Amino acid sequence: RLVANLRSLPLGCIGPAPCPPLSIGERAWNVLFSGNLNGNRGETFRHFEAMRAGAVVVSEALPPLDFYRDSPIIQVKAWDNLIPKLRGLLDDPDALVDIQARTLAWYDARCSEAAVARTVDEAIRAASARSLR
Repeated sequence: RLVANLRSLPLGCIGPAPCPPLSIGERAWNVLFSGNLNGNRGETFRHFEAMRAGAVVVSEALPPLDFYRDSPIIQVKAWDNLIPKLRGLLDDPDALVDIQARTLAWYDARCSEAAVARTVDEAIRAASARSLR
């Protein structure tokens, strides 16, 4: 039932039959929503591929890490709650544009290559300053 409901939304590829032969990263550039299962690790790189592409990311609950504080990722406790959330966004274009803008801004500030480089640089400088005391 969930797959049938998802097929009615603009989520891109659902299941093996309708999927074009694209990588997940390439596919992310062609979807509005990206539903990502976390697997057994609690996180997945697909979140970041989808954010970079400007997709609205939907995920299982993420680990309670400082990194995800204020994240625009829509977290669902049960996938049955997904359809009403997505339909609500589709029915409110302003909210959809807002979450897409927040997703891109959050990616740029926290996940982009430049953001990661800044974080690593700050950590190295802080460790270096502590060792010089």
